[in-house]
Amino acid sequence: MVAASSPVLATNGLTKHFRSVRALEDVSMRADDREIVGIIGPNGAGKTTLFNLIAGAFRPTSGTVTFGGKDIGRMPAYQRCRHGIGRTFQLIQPFGSMTVVENIAVAISATGVGLGAARERAAELAHRTGLGPIAEKVAGEVNAVEGKRLELARALGSSPTLILLDEIFSGLNAEEVTDLIAIVRKLPDDGLTVLLIEHNVGAIRRVTDRVLAIDAGRLVSEGTPEQVLSDPIVMESYLGQRASA
Repeated sequence: MVAASSPVLATNGLTKHFRSVRALEDVSMRADDREIVGIIGPNGAGKTTLFNLIAGAFRPTSGTVTFGGKDIGRMPAYQRCRHGIGRTFQLIQPFGSMTVVENIAVAISATGVGLGAARERAAELAHRTGLGPIAEKVAGEVNAVEGKRLELARALGSSPTLILLDEIFSGLNAEEVTDLIAIVRKLPDDGLTVLLIEHNVGAIRRVTDRVLAIDAGRLVSEGTPEQVLSDPIVMESYLGQRASA
């Protein structure tokens, strides 16, 4: 059990270079227990690189990633998943010939759960994420919002304590965003800490407790949504003309 005063996740001086490209530079941040933290920034700012370093897809050039008080910088991605880090991806790639609930069950069974228990848990997650009515739909036929919900349900299948959501609201209309926000806002009630990358400023304002802004691989602002979204640096580098809208 992580002490209340300790962050669930912390990075210290996290840096990633791809030869001459400095994708992330000296980023120190934290996410506390049951907190929803948003990450914003222009395209190419380093947001997804940060996710990949946290999830274990990349190894850092320097700096540390600490999860639950343990340095996980050299831990492979599959072990991080087993230790409680789940994630979604921008591109939804379900097993197209399988049903929605079967896709969720596959994610659950990968953690070592038996097929029967995985199927039962998958049905629960389908209901929780609003997929209950289409649980038996072939996953290759899901629409955009159903795909986002399926990606979330599969990530939840590993029973994470930290979940990384990568642009989960992108491509959705206002009503679909509102419905999905309601689901995401309930995740901390189940003990989850949430880290999300998002370009939808309205969603960021409504769903997050705290926001980090990254530009050119560096952390440039941190605070409440209103503090960060009104920061002149953020308004100039990220929001642009939208800041006055």
